[in-house]
Amino acid sequence: MAHVVLTIEPDPTIRRTFLLQATSVLESDSELEVHSAEVGELAVVWAHGAHVPVGFIQDSQDFCLLLGYAIDDQERHLDENILQREWTKETVNQPGWSGYFAAVRYSETTGLAVDVDLLGYFPMYVYHRDGVLIAGSSGALFESHPLFRSELDPLGLAGILLTNGLVNERTLFKDVRQLSAGCRLFRSPAGLVSDLRTWELEVASDESISFEETVSSVDEELIAAIQRHRPPNESTTLMLSGGLDSRLMAGYLDRVGMNFSATTFGRSIDFEVRGARQVTRLLEIPHTEITTEGSEEEIVRTASRIAHLDHLTHGFSGIQGERASIGSTSPMFWSGHFLDDLLGGYAAGFAIDPETHQLSFETFFRKLNRWGMAPKTLSRLIQPSFDDSDEAVASVIESFRATWNGYTGSDAQKSFQLKLATRARYHLAGSLHRLSFDTWPITPHLDRRLLNRMIRVPLEFSLRRRLENRLLSSSFPELDALPLDTNSFRFENSSGLKARHPLHPRKLWVSAQKSLRSWYWLHWRRTEPRRYHRVFDPDQRDWKIIRAAAEPHRQELSTWLDDRELRKVLPSPEVNLGYADPFADGAAFRNLCGLMLWKAGSVSELHRAA
Repeated sequence: MAHVVLTIEPDPTIRRTFLLQATSVLESDSELEVHSAEVGELAVVWAHGAHVPVGFIQDSQDFCLLLGYAIDDQERHLDENILQREWTKETVNQPGWSGYFAAVRYSETTGLAVDVDLLGYFPMYVYHRDGVLIAGSSGALFESHPLFRSELDPLGLAGILLTNGLVNERTLFKDVRQLSAGCRLFRSPAGLVSDLRTWELEVASDESISFEETVSSVDEELIAAIQRHRPPNESTTLMLSGGLDSRLMAGYLDRVGMNFSATTFGRSIDFEVRGARQVTRLLEIPHTEITTEGSEEEIVRTASRIAHLDHLTHGFSGIQGERASIGSTSPMFWSGHFLDDLLGGYAAGFAIDPETHQLSFETFFRKLNRWGMAPKTLSRLIQPSFDDSDEAVASVIESFRATWNGYTGSDAQKSFQLKLATRARYHLAGSLHRLSFDTWPITPHLDRRLLNRMIRVPLEFSLRRRLENRLLSSSFPELDALPLDTNSFRFENSSGLKARHPLHPRKLWVSAQKSLRSWYWLHWRRTEPRRYHRVFDPDQRDWKIIRAAAEPHRQELSTWLDDRELRKVLPSPEVNLGYADPFADGAAFRNLCGLMLWKAGSVSELHRAA
């Protein structure tokens, strides 16, 4: 993971202590290049892998750092020279930029600005208390500041355990919040700190447009976004699973004439690898398969590092592959991340009740809460001596409801915005940040024009992947015809996935194949060929190792959580949980494992604070 942390501090002794300690923390990871700078009252440390795009400028009064890439409204790919030159009092309120990045600009005459991408997917946290300002990509790095005091925020913890992400940007650390999406952190030369709104979605309606017109316009906008985000003079690879989202991206990259390769995580027998091979053979592109299987020691080390640096902001899932070296294949990568939300109707339709077909906050929260802990269970789990559990849980839910009510537009547009701000921001974007170790994601989905186009698409056009399937079948019929791995044991092309009568011969045949395939792999071969299950299922080998590493620290949570209730939801590592849906149903369990590792890895007063 690439990191940056900074403080504005008038005391030179505190500044240099901060620099030394933050540098030491990041240098403990020998695979990162670590740099630091001290300009006026600014002290900043940043770290990245060998292939990450990064540039900085430093002189006696000014500093500018760009980690990643940013694109302005004139479609310029910005660099540190442009950012420094344009950082004046007149540009304090300039609009936010497309792309995936973190940018720091400092001038003794203009002040400090910290920016990230439009949706806040690059993690950036802020601590501002008693005149101390710290900002950075991990709250764990804030502990390098001598005046930072670590305390657990009970409402932050409740939000994470309810939703598998942050609620209203509250983290595990008291007084540490995530920078709001679409905002710039600004500190004036006089010391005033504020969040400046730089971007928000343009909510409008396209009710008069036909489905075919929508397909055509989205097709054009997606191509334009890919062209805008196309890195200059850089080779690229595509993270390819062979699923609908990544194969659609493969089709578009091929269509615009991109010279790219493909990279797939997994073993040669894995369904994802086999699905990806079909795509690469058809498009005749180079394909690299990278195993993410690690030793027991590597798994524990990775899990502990992610628990400490992520502090459960992105949930404690999908950590395998965090150190897979994509950079040796290409310094920048594309992926199909977020296409199901933007094109497939997942975001706009997340609030739909499957029985009444109505949209509501209650349905949205119920679906999101599947990736967390039921409110009643959480109320029983939180220690009464630590916090009023009923009040804390109710407060978090009402705060979440206020966020829904604060959005403008139809209920589908509210669902679109809140889904991008929750599951997408914390689950999917977390995987992007973890992969920014020695390479960098290319993110056409973080594009002003594309996002504004997609929020206007009528729900009935995008729902159940209608729009996404049409884009694939109309533009890339050969890709559409390839069988899809459905993360079960079923393979069908997209047309075969459409609703048929349960007794249709095709349905019966596919069901029989699924049963035979499942028996062959799980009972005859005694191996799990679905990498997605190995990454998420608490009963799989990697998670058994993580659970065993976390178990000795169970008692350290007793100040916050009731031990008897914790035993019910977090049994010992020897117990198989048997989740029917390990992805959502196992999320709260995984988060509690992460919480134990986070508590054990803290070097701050959290061990003593309560």
